[in-house]
Amino acid sequence: MKNQIKFILSFVTLATLSFSGNVMASETLKQDSLSFETSKPTYLAQMGQRGKRKGERGDFMEKLNLTTEQQQKMQSIRTKYQPQMDSIRQEMRTERETLRQMMTNNNSSDSLRSQHNKIASLNQRMADLRFQSMLEMREVLTSEQRQQWNQMMEEKKANWQEKKPKN
Repeated sequence: MKNQIKFILSFVTLATLSFSGNVMASETLKQDSLSFETSKPTYLAQMGQRGKRKGERGDFMEKLNLTTEQQQKMQSIRTKYQPQMDSIRQEMRTERETLRQMMTNNNSSDSLRSQHNKIASLNQRMADLRFQSMLEMREVLTSEQRQQWNQMMEEKKANWQEKKPKN
């Protein structure tokens, strides 16, 4: 009986972790599929975060032909939000690890739900920061640059969908 319970708890833990990762990936993919002109534009906010890691930020600035002043403003916005985002990101890691540990212990469903809600709240705070930074970055671009950005994102979306495995 104890082995069955341990197996079930392990399975639930893995399923929860997988689900959490899939939800985050799904949210990222949803964001990736949105164009700049939609009601939920997110690319500008992510430009500073993901673009840095993938080396796309320079491409972005070059393709949009950002002026030195625009580049400085974009960097200033990234600098403004990055510490908050880093802090939330670290807190999310800690809270997810806590949830993983709770799942393997005999914590109640209510305490697990409460921990999940903490993580969901952190995800919302991160999304709000991304949106706020996107709004500020959007103001830096001219209408022509916004149109170019939208076109770049549509191309990126098409490329991603071509690479996406067929079910």
